[in-house]
Amino acid sequence: MTGLRTLGCLQHYLVCPALPLLRPLRRFTPLSQVTHFLGAVKWRRGVSVIPLSTNVLADLSSLHAARSFHTTHCRQIPPVLWMFVKPVAKAITIITGRKFRIWWRALPQKQREVWKSRLSMSKHRIAIIVGVLTVAGFANYISHVHEAPITKRKRYIGFTSEQFIDIAKLEYDQVCV
Repeated sequence: MTGLRTLGCLQHYLVCPALPLLRPLRRFTPLSQVTHFLGAVKWRRGVSVIPLSTNVLADLSSLHAARSFHTTHCRQIPPVLWMFVKPVAKAITIITGRKFRIWWRALPQKQREVWKSRLSMSKHRIAIIVGVLTVAGFANYISHVHEAPITKRKRYIGFTSEQFIDIAKLEYDQVCV
């Protein structure tokens, strides 16, 4: 196996005849493209040989074309922002709960009974409102889930492109007329 190089740690070995070609490519291509090529390789214990034809550059370009397709990324909160938001939210919750308990203890017994009777009389109304809002939110979510034509991935889309065009026309008419 002359001319072959190995990648990986002590447990994972990869014998790759195209590796000498990857080193010059790193100067001209972003590292993400190189990792896309390496992501296409099956990593497992033992020795794996990647079958490549004599035209190695054509194989690499086709691998890159197949691996460069991306789906949308998750919109997650950055960890640095989450470091600050989580303690602030926890502190607000603690302060709010404490203020409510202090307010409730300070109420006279008659006022407590009035509040309890109001809540017990309107518990059906509150349950109906919560139920209607839950069903409306679920129906909104179900009606706005669309499937991407290429990836067949389902995702929530608040406004379709046609709705955005209609909104833009309405705004244009209001501003210009």
